[in-house]
Amino acid sequence: MGKKVLQPDIPAALTGIANLLNPAHGSPAVRRANSFSSLLIGVLILWAVLDAAGRFGPIAWLHTIPELVAARHSGLDSPFAPDFSIREDHWIGETTVTGNLPPEESRAPIVFSTDELGFRRTPNLPATSRLDYLLTGGSSFAYGGGLSDDETFPAALTRDEHLSTYNGGRYFWDVPHFVYVERLLHRLQPRKPSAAVYLYWENLNPTLDLRQLDPLPWAVDRPGRMILGSPRYSELRACFQNRTDKTLAAVSVSPLEVLSIRFFKMFADGRALPNPYASAVTSRVLPNGQRMLFLDAEVERVRTPLSDQVVRQQGEYFQEYARRLAAQGLNLYVILLPNKYSLYGPLVDGNLAVSPHPFLERVEAELSSRHIAVLNGFKVLQPYAASDIASGDLAYYRDDHHWTPKGVRRIAAAFAGFVRSRDQPAH
Repeated sequence: MGKKVLQPDIPAALTGIANLLNPAHGSPAVRRANSFSSLLIGVLILWAVLDAAGRFGPIAWLHTIPELVAARHSGLDSPFAPDFSIREDHWIGETTVTGNLPPEESRAPIVFSTDELGFRRTPNLPATSRLDYLLTGGSSFAYGGGLSDDETFPAALTRDEHLSTYNGGRYFWDVPHFVYVERLLHRLQPRKPSAAVYLYWENLNPTLDLRQLDPLPWAVDRPGRMILGSPRYSELRACFQNRTDKTLAAVSVSPLEVLSIRFFKMFADGRALPNPYASAVTSRVLPNGQRMLFLDAEVERVRTPLSDQVVRQQGEYFQEYARRLAAQGLNLYVILLPNKYSLYGPLVDGNLAVSPHPFLERVEAELSSRHIAVLNGFKVLQPYAASDIASGDLAYYRDDHHWTPKGVRRIAAAFAGFVRSRDQPAH
């Protein structure tokens, strides 16, 4: 008689596993443990389903910043959803939110709307005549974070200075490849502007680099161009990359995560629980008793001068940017914007050791040496700084790192004077 081979009893094994997972199986202690395990698994599955579904749904109900809502369903070449409008009735400064501090500053409701191309709308912009300027860089300072449609930089130039300016500002998660500037110029035909304006914020991080102007090479670039031809392949690649980037950016926003963080912040306010977010901001008190907040990144940028290599990188970037614009028939103007601590830090921190050659002054000299038209916004705003501090009516929000409508109007007026003086014939 041969040796008996034991065959596994598959149905019995499966039944055994099912019994282990069955809350009714085993002793009372085992049943309680199994019930808890089943509940935990169910909660985790439900959490995963809700998290995934929420990333594809609307988020206006979260009452987050309006540009985030608009950017979630942006067009292929645009930063925001076309023909979109949203009203923010209860504005809270982003620096306040960063530090999880109670807001102490308010403003009128913000109306954020876009045009048919999916860019921030500029009221009173002529619909048919040729544009004077295209605002093409500057992220939130360009499209107008914390500002209503009629308060943005292009709106101030168009309304107050009679320089029709299209707002081509893009959201922070949009890639800054120059091909998108070229596409916007094509879409603006025949109203194509004669010049472009770039708002360069001092606290820009990371700093600008030539490599940001073009997409990274793909392994299939060469065969793709051979098969489809360079123009067609480049167009398809750009469309695919753009849509992929935007989809990934949009689904990175989880309403469930936002609500969880807000729930935790309710208790981590420095009273019930320690506030771990407060270390990201610096608080000061103005002479009138009002609080002013600074991002720690703003303070660090001022107190830690950047190297000469970084300054040269900015010059190289804008020199190439200007060259590409010139190929499209546009001149380039760069406006350097200080961060809030550069402007007001020496006045609220009397012991602040200010560099004899501030960063924006060095960038201004670098761009001028490369024959790029540049306006240093620090020199425009600094003469008003002391009176701003005394009155509390500032060029930057106290609870936010963005500029106020007053700061926008000052820079717009200075820029208009700057370009008009350059257009005057030499005598």
